Amino acid sequence: MSDLQASGEVEIYLEGDYIPSDYFDGPQVFHESDAVVTFENGKVRISPNVKSCDYDHDAIRAWIARINYMLELRQVISTALYTFNGLAKVKVFADGHRVHDVSAETRIIVRPRVMATGVTLIPGSPQAEDPREMERVAHRTFMERGLRHVSNELAGKLIRSFSRARKDPSNLLVHLYEIRDAVGQFFGGEKGVREKLGVTRAEWSRFGQLANDAPVSESRHRGTHIELRPASEEEKLAAMGFARRLIEAYFLYLEETPS
Repeated sequence: MSDLQASGEVEIYLEGDYIPSDYFDGPQVFHESDAVVTFENGKVRISPNVKSCDYDHDAIRAWIARINYMLELRQVISTALYTFNGLAKVKVFADGHRVHDVSAETRIIVRPRVMATGVTLIPGSPQAEDPREMERVAHRTFMERGLRHVSNELAGKLIRSFSRARKDPSNLLVHLYEIRDAVGQFFGGEKGVREKLGVTRAEWSRFGQLANDAPVSESRHRGTHIELRPASEEEKLAAMGFARRLIEAYFLYLEETPS
């Protein structure tokens, strides 16, 4: 008899909330090696693959980090920032009642909700005619690629920098430049990035001019200008689009490069 059966419990899973509830394009199910992760209508659920599984404090903290990474991945291609309220362990008993085991250590506020507009995606080549379906397929492909390389150090660095850019808009270009700088160091400079990731010289230069030289308040060298202006929405969207393109291209590079 398992420990679960002995205690009268028939199931244990982890559950948490995120907003906005429509953060994903409908229900999303991801099959991880040790659990099935489902996002739907503002709820995330982690169902272990092993019936007798239990979750101690360290395991819950590890899953909070994993779910946060998944939400940050989605943020790269989303028009909204998110709030993630952590995870609670749910015990389901044979008589049907549920107990939510919530501790202060396992509930953390991750992001304030802030809306953005006009994100442009690189859809790849999904076999679909409906633009909305093409976008959903592109989103799903991006998420799956990111999750396959969750342990890649550079991939994690790029996602975290993009997340910081979204939640710290006054330093938007500073954080986005971290992405260009990181891939530049990895591939040995601009030429290597252009060769490996397919970025054009014009794209690279336009972003560098905005982040380094333009008299905008979000730039890296804002202190060198006497007068500053806010970056326009067009400039901000272009900068985010370039950074997103680098991340997507790096994921594709990982897919096509033998490990």
